[in-house]
Amino acid sequence: MTEYVPFPSDPSQEKIVPIAPLRKLVSAILERRGMYGYEADMAADRMIDADLWGKHAHGCRMLGQLVAAMDTGDIDPRAEMITEAETAAMAVLDAGEGVGQVAATKAMQLAIRKARDTGTGTVAVKRSRDFGTAASYVQLAVDDGLIGFCTTSTSGPTVAAYGSRTPATADNSLAWGVPTREGAPLVLDLSCAGASWAEVKSRALYGVPLPAGWTLDADGHDTQDPKAACTLLPAGGFHGFGLSLVCSVLAGPLAGGKMPSQKKHGYLTEPIEHFFYAIDFSKFI
Repeated sequence: MTEYVPFPSDPSQEKIVPIAPLRKLVSAILERRGMYGYEADMAADRMIDADLWGKHAHGCRMLGQLVAAMDTGDIDPRAEMITEAETAAMAVLDAGEGVGQVAATKAMQLAIRKARDTGTGTVAVKRSRDFGTAASYVQLAVDDGLIGFCTTSTSGPTVAAYGSRTPATADNSLAWGVPTREGAPLVLDLSCAGASWAEVKSRALYGVPLPAGWTLDADGHDTQDPKAACTLLPAGGFHGFGLSLVCSVLAGPLAGGKMPSQKKHGYLTEPIEHFFYAIDFSKFI
């Protein structure tokens, strides 16, 4: 088992700020870049969710990347979500290359409404961008008393095939959320690789080495230097590799998108797909 190394180990590397003014600042910056106010609030909420869970690479640290992508035209701050297909229990949405946190929030909200009506709701999203932390969206279902699942594609292949040194699939993240009668809900958020790129980048930022067996360098050798990491290894060997392939289908061709091997650009410039599923268990028992 990999020993968890908390970081930053030096408290001076980060500053703790109150949630309310941070949310107001993030939302104001996004609104000044052209986002509608309520959608800027939505994106700010999802980034702060990630920060509160300790997933800072998917939190407000994403703000600079989002702003830069808006400035270059790679993200449309006022993208219109279009419904391409819909039945009582499912929908396919085109996010118009808008902000991933907004597209994902709206998609899970739609899945929740459909689950309330039919028992289950399934929504696939195409032409989106990085949505941050998967747990944020299953938490929306949990807060409404439903079971939630989601997964997302990324950019091109960055995870080696099992037994190989060559990237063949993506670092898909997925999450399940299950409400409980008492206490905290069960929320499982994981990467199909041994670690996400967000984790690798965070360790590089804070100067924390990687555990052995997580990544390969440019020559295909195991590396514990996060700055030298070029390829991720699948979690649990063939288990993680197989899981990544399935997630790539759900958040890819099912939404009219591509498999990772067909993608050539970065995650802020390449269209990304998402998959959301909500279950109203009161309809089953």
